Amino acid sequence: MTAQRMTSMIVLSNTYSRVLLILAGVFLAGCTGLTAQQKDAVTKFGKASSSLGDTTATELKAMRQSTMQMNLERLSLSGKDKDMSNAGTPLPGPTNLDSGFELETVTAVSAATAALSSYGKALVALADDTESAELRSATDGFATNLALVPKAQLTDEQRVAIASAANGLGGFVVEAKRKRAVATLVIHAKSSVDKLCTILAQDFDPHRGWIAEKLAATSEPLLVAADLALVNGKNYDQRKAAQEGLRLAFDNRKRLDLILSGIQKTAVSMKKANETLAIAIQDGSFSIDDFLDFSEKAQALQLAVKSAQPKGD
Repeated sequence: MTAQRMTSMIVLSNTYSRVLLILAGVFLAGCTGLTAQQKDAVTKFGKASSSLGDTTATELKAMRQSTMQMNLERLSLSGKDKDMSNAGTPLPGPTNLDSGFELETVTAVSAATAALSSYGKALVALADDTESAELRSATDGFATNLALVPKAQLTDEQRVAIASAANGLGGFVVEAKRKRAVATLVIHAKSSVDKLCTILAQDFDPHRGWIAEKLAATSEPLLVAADLALVNGKNYDQRKAAQEGLRLAFDNRKRLDLILSGIQKTAVSMKKANETLAIAIQDGSFSIDDFLDFSEKAQALQLAVKSAQPKGD
C-alpha cells in the first residue's frame, strides 16, 4: 500500500464518527429531501465504505504477492532438490509460487470487495451526482461484481429496483426523490451487502478462515527453513540470505495477523450497521451504538494497516 493511499485512508477514517452520527438521522425526517448536512454525511460515508472495499482488495493482492515472495525465498534457501524445513509442505516451483492464492481462488473475494466499493460509490453518487452517470456506473458495477460472488447475487426484482433508482435521477432532481432513491438502494441491496460482509468475515477470520490457513502454510515452513539455513550457513552471504528469509516471514505474519483481524471485525460490525440503517429507513428505529461500533472498528483497521506497514513502502 502506497503512502499516498495510506494517508487518504487515515483521513477518511477520521470522518467516520462524525459521519455515522449524522447518518443515523438521515431518514427520520418524513418526506423531505436530504439536508445539506445529510448529503455531506452520505457522501463521506459512501467514500469511506468504498475505501474500505478498495483497501481490502489491495490487501488481498498484497497477500498473494507476499505469498509468492515467501515461496520464492523458501525455494532459494532450500534448493530445488530438498526441503530444509521438513515441514511436510511440498516445495513450491516456478509455476506455483502463488500456491493457495491462485487467481481462481481469490476471484470471489475480489469480486466481493469490488461490490462493496461500488456500493459506497453509489451512495456518493446518490448524494451529489445530479446527472446520474456515476450512479449508473456504480450500480452497474455493484450488480456485475455480485454476479461473481456465489449466493450474493441480486434478484431480478432487486436489480430492476436499483437500476430504476439510478435511471430516475437524470435531469431536474426533486430532493425527496433523491432521498427515496437512497432508501431504494439500501433496502434492495441489504441482503447482498449482508452476504458480502459475511464472506469477508469468514474468509479473513484469523483463526478459522482459509486465508489465514494458506498464509500459515507458506510462512511457517519459511521460518523453519530460514532458521536452519542460518544455523548451517558457512559464510556471511549464506547467513545474510537466511536472515532475509526470517525477516520476510516474520514481517508478513505480523502484518497479516493484524490485517486479517481488522478486516474480520470491521466486516462483522458493518453487517450490523447495515442492518440498522435498513431498519432506520423503513420505520425510524435505530441503535446509535451500532454505528459507533462500526466507526471504531473501521478506525482500528486503518490503524492496523498503518502500524503494520513495512518501513520503506
